[in-house]
Amino acid sequence: MADVGYLSLVMALVVTLYGTLTSVLAQRWYRGDFVESARRALYAYTVLVTTSVISLEYLLLTDHFQVKYVAEHSERALPMVYKIAALWSAPSGSLLVWSFILGLYVTAAATYLHHHHLRLTAWLYAIFHSIAMIFVSLLLFVANPFTLLTTTPPDGNGLLPVFQNPWMIVHPLSLYLGYIGFTVPFAYTLSALLTEQVNTVWAYHVRRWTLIPWLFLSLGILTGAQWAYLEPSGKSFWAWGSVANITWLPWLTGTAFLHSILIQERWGVLRVWNVMLIFFTFWLAVLGLFLSRNGGIAPGYTIVLPQTNLPFWALWGALFVSLCGVLVWRWPTLRAEPLSIAPLSREGIFLVNNVLFTVPVFGTLASVLWSLGPKFAGNELALEVPLLNRVNGPLFIALLALMGIGLLLPWQRTSGRALWDQLIWPSLGSLAVSILLLLAGERRLWAILGWASVTLALIAIVQEYVRGVLSHRATGKSIRSSLTTLLRHHPRRYGGYLVHLGVVLVAISILGSTFYQATQQGTLRVGEALAIGEYRLVYQGLFERRESNHDQLVGRLSIFRGDAFVGVLEPAHYIYDKQPELPIPKAALYVTWREDLYVALTGWEQGGDLASIQARVYPLRAWLWLGSLLVMAGTLMAWWPAPQWTRIRIAAPASSLPRPR
Repeated sequence: MADVGYLSLVMALVVTLYGTLTSVLAQRWYRGDFVESARRALYAYTVLVTTSVISLEYLLLTDHFQVKYVAEHSERALPMVYKIAALWSAPSGSLLVWSFILGLYVTAAATYLHHHHLRLTAWLYAIFHSIAMIFVSLLLFVANPFTLLTTTPPDGNGLLPVFQNPWMIVHPLSLYLGYIGFTVPFAYTLSALLTEQVNTVWAYHVRRWTLIPWLFLSLGILTGAQWAYLEPSGKSFWAWGSVANITWLPWLTGTAFLHSILIQERWGVLRVWNVMLIFFTFWLAVLGLFLSRNGGIAPGYTIVLPQTNLPFWALWGALFVSLCGVLVWRWPTLRAEPLSIAPLSREGIFLVNNVLFTVPVFGTLASVLWSLGPKFAGNELALEVPLLNRVNGPLFIALLALMGIGLLLPWQRTSGRALWDQLIWPSLGSLAVSILLLLAGERRLWAILGWASVTLALIAIVQEYVRGVLSHRATGKSIRSSLTTLLRHHPRRYGGYLVHLGVVLVAISILGSTFYQATQQGTLRVGEALAIGEYRLVYQGLFERRESNHDQLVGRLSIFRGDAFVGVLEPAHYIYDKQPELPIPKAALYVTWREDLYVALTGWEQGGDLASIQARVYPLRAWLWLGSLLVMAGTLMAWWPAPQWTRIRIAAPASSLPRPR
């Protein structure tokens, strides 16, 4: 199977070389049959890389320790679910998974876009094949996962303890699907730029292909936050670090693009800005991939290799220079008629939002790069006091307020009377919440502004749904029928509203768990209790538990709310057979819709008769999950093609196009 996997990669390299050459000749000679051949080569590449992935996974599952990758990242006693996850737990395996995911994306894109203009698809396939060729070349010549050992060890080294976590199954794959997914809008944009096709049709398609990786990257951010939350790090929704921060950057620029592209679809302007956003998003996604490849999969996991990997930094810089060069070269083709944008219009709010989305990118990127550079004095402070906490928090509060205002404003411009009619109820609600907070004794400025912004956005979203339903109710339809009609005929608009509603719920969760959390810690003997909020935690003792490849030291606590027993929590430390020097603490949770009770075992003495317990209460923490589910549902709804687009034939088949003069 190692030979099958390796030979599949060799054949994949040949296929990508052939596809690149064929695509270049197709756009040069305007040959539709060459374009079709290049498209089929993409399918062949996907089949070959899939075969290689299956081969390596088979070797992991069957404990073939003669393969170096299996010996270094697996063991006989490793649970099967983590043998599967070991596939993407190290650089060479991750690179193979990237190649596989890229194959899935390019296959879907080639199937979806193959009726486009011949020269555009030729460039598109050339870019796809070139990126795939880079991945496969790295696998064959730099990080071959099928290297064999001269002698077969009786057992492997095992998976790193930090990776033996259920979130290891979902979090890295979500990030990879997000990072690599931006290849499609990037390649489509570059092809459209080279063929002067940056138009309304391009805007429609590139928006849809950006929504897919944006959704996966959002899922990656969420699962990473939950993974970090369950490790006793003291963070209620995020653990700051280079990998965590870099995850936000393509998400921010991608979000900015998804807003500004709506202006181009409607008015044909901001083409330069939108192309720049797509290029910059892909550039940041490449950085995110590299950091995760070098051991940064787990939240808070320390990166130690990138600063010495000069070839990557050279290629990353060359990519930036190349993208800028192409943009300058094609700048005259992107210029559009100037459009006067009124500040009090939806376009004006979108532009302000774009600025607020992109400003944090530069500061956070500088922080990440500084933290990865030479260890000058005070360098570590870049991550200990993150910009996302000190500066970007107020920016996100402003974004929440502008999000609510932007939903209510019409395109182009609005009159004072119309503005008053739209904003009166959201403004009154926001003001009422601020007054109630002040009367309740809240004096923290950012807490008051945060809740006021959340209220404004929430009422604005509900108001838009109510007005849409009432407009259909006027025709005699029921409320349910009216809502169904809205969602069916305007999926982009009301799917976007649903995404914004999810963001509001996430913001509510963050505000609650940030400003109103309670913390208590103490050292308890068996039978003693620790009080926090409405809860009382009674320590029952320390127990040992044996699993397949590790021991668990479990502290058992009975949880009471008042005098009522509500359950048992078991925070623990996992001590793995292969790496006993790296014990992994595991927090325990009691979750309700109002709050999370979070308990960690921080130490013990006298054989467990004396234990140090840390407890926290995070209000509204579960709303983070509810909001995230709404974001995902709304994104899928917004991705679904609107009825007016399903009737449009985008372009003729490539083979029927006339040869240019």
